[in-house]
Amino acid sequence: MRFLIQSDVCCEQEKSAIRLAHALRYGIELKSLSLAQVPTSNYRDGMGGYAPVGTVEFCRAVMARLCIEEPAMPSYPALLAPFLGRKIQAGKVVDLWFMDCDANGEAGELFVKPQKIKLFDGKLVSDVTDDDIKDLPGGTPVWFSERVNFVAEWRVYVAPEKIAVGQYGEGPDEALDMDLVMQAIHAIQRDKNCPCSFALDFGLTDEGKLLLVEMSDAWALGLYKTQHPHTLESYDYANMIYSRWLEISSRITAVPASI
Repeated sequence: MRFLIQSDVCCEQEKSAIRLAHALRYGIELKSLSLAQVPTSNYRDGMGGYAPVGTVEFCRAVMARLCIEEPAMPSYPALLAPFLGRKIQAGKVVDLWFMDCDANGEAGELFVKPQKIKLFDGKLVSDVTDDDIKDLPGGTPVWFSERVNFVAEWRVYVAPEKIAVGQYGEGPDEALDMDLVMQAIHAIQRDKNCPCSFALDFGLTDEGKLLLVEMSDAWALGLYKTQHPHTLESYDYANMIYSRWLEISSRITAVPASI
């Protein structure tokens, strides 16, 4: 396995996991590069062979440098709809002008999330004057979701031959129903375009319901290491990132200039 580590100060937990895997296992090669260096990098043996580890912007810059098409994986695939437990629909920023009003004539809140990964952080929004929304083009694709109050959340990592759990926020481990989790994993893996590595986030609501929060692609994942008995170990995290990158790097759409 080969990794391209972002040298800027960021993503320390993720980078530390890759470095630990490198220290404990043979056959792992590391290179470092800053975000600013990516546009002029010149690895003639192919940056595509090095899985980038860093910010989403860093990974996107590497893909752009290699003329790799960014994967388009929805946060809410149709096959996972039965696990969402709430109404979610695709729309555009301009649709916020036409939000329904409540009995007092005031706009209600919706959870709004960009369809493009990390364009902005998903959040509760009541109108287009929100600071993260107001300057976006009206045609920017987003997801609209009914408001749900999650009191605990978990990330389930699905990698080749490995399923692991990380928890963010508070909440008892036993609240995560692994039978339900496995049903969701098996459902999405029926999709022939399902990536080899991904994550499913689950949340426990204030009503005691366990719902799927979203699905995330492995190339843009944060690492949550906890005391959960099925936590993701460093080598498994490295394998997860690298195996997904091999899939992504096969999507080169043109010969990169000067590489």
